[in-house]
Amino acid sequence: MENLRELHLNKTAIKELPSSIKYLNRLEVLNLYGCKNLVTLPESICNLCFLEVLDVSDCSKLHKLPQNLGRLKSLTIFYACGLNSTCCQLLSLSGLCSLKKLILPWSKLMQGVILSDVCCLYSLEVLDLSFCYIDEGGIPTEICHLSSLQELLLIGNRFRSIPAGIIQLSMLRHLNLGHCEELQQIPALPSSLRVLDVHKCPRLETSSGLLWSSLFNCFKSVIQDFECKIYPKEKRFAQVSLIISGSSGIPKWISHHKKGAKVVAKLPQNWYKNNDLLGFVLYSVYGPLDDESEERLENHGSYFKYGLTLRGHEISLVDEQQFNHSWGCCDVVPKMWMIYYPKAEIVKKCHSNKWRQLTASFCGFLRGKAIKVEECGIHFIYAHDHEQNHGKAMIPTICRECQEDMQSRRYLDVHSCTCLETLSSPSSQLGFSLFKCFKSMIEEFECGSYWDKAIRVAISGNNGIPEWISQQKKDLK
Repeated sequence: MENLRELHLNKTAIKELPSSIKYLNRLEVLNLYGCKNLVTLPESICNLCFLEVLDVSDCSKLHKLPQNLGRLKSLTIFYACGLNSTCCQLLSLSGLCSLKKLILPWSKLMQGVILSDVCCLYSLEVLDLSFCYIDEGGIPTEICHLSSLQELLLIGNRFRSIPAGIIQLSMLRHLNLGHCEELQQIPALPSSLRVLDVHKCPRLETSSGLLWSSLFNCFKSVIQDFECKIYPKEKRFAQVSLIISGSSGIPKWISHHKKGAKVVAKLPQNWYKNNDLLGFVLYSVYGPLDDESEERLENHGSYFKYGLTLRGHEISLVDEQQFNHSWGCCDVVPKMWMIYYPKAEIVKKCHSNKWRQLTASFCGFLRGKAIKVEECGIHFIYAHDHEQNHGKAMIPTICRECQEDMQSRRYLDVHSCTCLETLSSPSSQLGFSLFKCFKSMIEEFECGSYWDKAIRVAISGNNGIPEWISQQKKDLK
């Protein structure tokens, strides 16, 4: 028995472990999951110097964890789901220098139980505190010192905000705040982030410029990684994904959107050379189960999936990706899934004007049954959108149907568009687009082309001539 590496006692009727367990000095895995009668763990368990995985999840009567748990220097994964804090307190975590995953969902942790010495876990990569009844102020600021943290799951808690210091988590890839129904604001996020889930957060202001600015910075970080040939270990972190509630459907200003599971967008001329075109945002809104579909998954899986193709004289599959639902909250629909897809990820063999049609298709499954895709869309991301729109890269001030191929336009009519920000300043997005048209017209004159002699814009005149016009006067001349 001295050479025993794994001991699986899960779902047995044991009430306690003998202190002699310390003699299993080569033990690496101790699985006590679902031992409903287990009351205590002996202190001698802390002598298992090679123990890597400890699972005490769903041990509802467990009232005592070892005092010297921090002596388990080799422990890399600690599962303690569903602990009842009225019986069992989470003691000091300091000393667990090799711990990479701390999984504590559905544990009834009370204020102060998440000890501030969590910052000592400098190897921690995954921290799951979902459905732990954490109130406002219950997340210690020290959590922002976890320099190796890649995934932070805080699903279904009661706090209104998260610490502003989260931007210091330079390795963070996945932040899940779904079902945090009291959440009102999100601070600036680290540019390393690749997945943000904020679905079923009804109080959260999703039109916040800070949120969209953070996501845009994450997207630029993805582009820089590709340019530097830095590739993620997991495919899901190759783009930036946002999951939000989709009850309002896809925003109307999205340049290409359609009912159903497939949408097509025409790429501009020389799209692959245009440095201003950074990539695309793919949108899909998932509704209830699709009773008309006969598709089923044998493994009863739950996921979203997209496929991206370029079409021209032939068809080329660009990419496809599967996104798995977070456990515990996969029943909620409708959801909107947004993927920031960098142009740099499209293989060079497709860099040609013969590939001018971009098609995105979507599907989804919930426990093996097909989910209906209500609508989907594609939106082009341009660098100047972010620069000219005060950080709100995805909230343009003029409809994309008017902006598309704007440089070639010579007449624009937007009168009676009362909510549109028009020419409030020459640096507004509309003003910027018209300036590009003006430069294009000058180039035509220089090349001997005389299609139009002026650019004409029709807008409502309720506010008179803009104040920034240098020479203006009452009357006709």
